[in-house]
Amino acid sequence: MVCDHLGKAGDPDTYLAFPSAGNRCGRVDPPQMVALAHQARFCLKRKHTECPVFSPDWPGGFPDKLRPTHPRGRRRRRPLIIGGVVFAALAAAGLWFFGGADGALLSGATAPPVSGMLLPETWTPPVAVMETASPSPTIVPQPTTPPEIITPSPSLTPWPTAGPALETPFGPGEAFLIHQVRAGETLFFMARAFGSSVEAITAVNGLGDLPLWVDKLLVVPIGDVDVAGLPIFLVHQVAPDGSSVEEVAALYSVAVEELRRYNSLGEGPVLMPGRWLIVPVEK
Repeated sequence: MVCDHLGKAGDPDTYLAFPSAGNRCGRVDPPQMVALAHQARFCLKRKHTECPVFSPDWPGGFPDKLRPTHPRGRRRRRPLIIGGVVFAALAAAGLWFFGGADGALLSGATAPPVSGMLLPETWTPPVAVMETASPSPTIVPQPTTPPEIITPSPSLTPWPTAGPALETPFGPGEAFLIHQVRAGETLFFMARAFGSSVEAITAVNGLGDLPLWVDKLLVVPIGDVDVAGLPIFLVHQVAPDGSSVEEVAALYSVAVEELRRYNSLGEGPVLMPGRWLIVPVEK
């Protein structure tokens, strides 16, 4: 069922039974990486005989449309540390100027007045002279100006779109979940556990007669979901530095609207690092 020319990099006699960047097309020399969507539609199915590279009339050369697409990368968001470095340098200079190693004031340095007013260096605080018959002086509190309250401006970066955890229902009407296969599990067991059916799980994952591998990620329709009109799904996890809906859609050559609809995504362009998505790759 799987294409005879599919193999792993460095091990052409072995292949990964799911779409992966580790699979290579050995029909060309050197073997080439194949787009994940093409692997799901042709390389890992009986339809591999319809692949232009598999055809006996193949003229040679690897078609560009079979190569993986690499969307334009975004500049990683890095924390701004310049202000912190400048502040630390100024603080260190102040400590060196006003205090020695033990924190005492240097000789000749004058401590700034507590009131915060700028006074001449030769200023000497007045000494109150008390007469015997004079009453005690009355200290009148001086009005103080309240400190300015600085309100931070709102962030210009949209809030990331949160994502579902494994085994958590999501999507339109919470119709799907992503399940990680455990040792000894069967499709029948999964269907009973999640209120689905073997036929539905097989259809939306394009399993056919492929074996179930431990830790394989499957899309499970929950309840009475009509899978006749549903596509085949792949499971994708957002990279640690985040991503956008448009980048994921370009990676698998799927429509942005379809990706948003099946994952109930909002309008924010940023996806939370590590979140899970289901990608519709074939109707």
